[in-house]
Amino acid sequence: MSRPMRIIWLTGAVLLLSGCFFMPRPGAPVWTIDRIMQIDNIPGEIEWRESLKNPENRNDFILAVLYTHPRNPNPDCLAAEKHLDKYLAHLPPEKPDRQAAYIYGVLRRVSICNAETGRIRRRLEQEKIKRQAWQSQAKSAQKKLKATRAVLEKSKRRAGQLRGRLKKTEKRKAAALSKYEKMQNENNELKEKLKELTDLYLDLEKKRQAMQ
Repeated sequence: MSRPMRIIWLTGAVLLLSGCFFMPRPGAPVWTIDRIMQIDNIPGEIEWRESLKNPENRNDFILAVLYTHPRNPNPDCLAAEKHLDKYLAHLPPEKPDRQAAYIYGVLRRVSICNAETGRIRRRLEQEKIKRQAWQSQAKSAQKKLKATRAVLEKSKRRAGQLRGRLKKTEKRKAAALSKYEKMQNENNELKEKLKELTDLYLDLEKKRQAMQ
């Protein structure tokens, strides 16, 4: 049995033990709590009583009890509260039903508690959804971070390889530059020798012509 039902029937048990429900009253309706409790087919009785046209006011009280009956497979506190409200509203002012009014107050408190519980449950569900969304975002961020780290590590290795190639290229460049400078020096030396040979040849040519 749900907690609201336990509260309602605990209240009923207290009233029962105190003799409130079964105190004989002049002109009391035939449908007492005791008789209602003995009904076997609760859903069938509810269906039949809900279909009655122009029923007596006591029918709403009976339905309220049936909706909160401990053997009811589908208890409905809101329906019971609605029928009790209707029942109390149609009672003559000179014949109040304090027990029904008390049960109605209990049902009202149960409804308020259920509404608050529902709000808390919905809030928890919303927080759960938010938490799941944050967890999903965190997992996605972790995957992106992992992928970024992998790319970064790959870039670092690539940069290391490029630095190695650059050093080799710089060494080859330095060697080529040194060779070029050496060849330039040798070329300059050859030019000097060529100039000397040219001058010697011209000098010899002048001497030869002078001897003729």
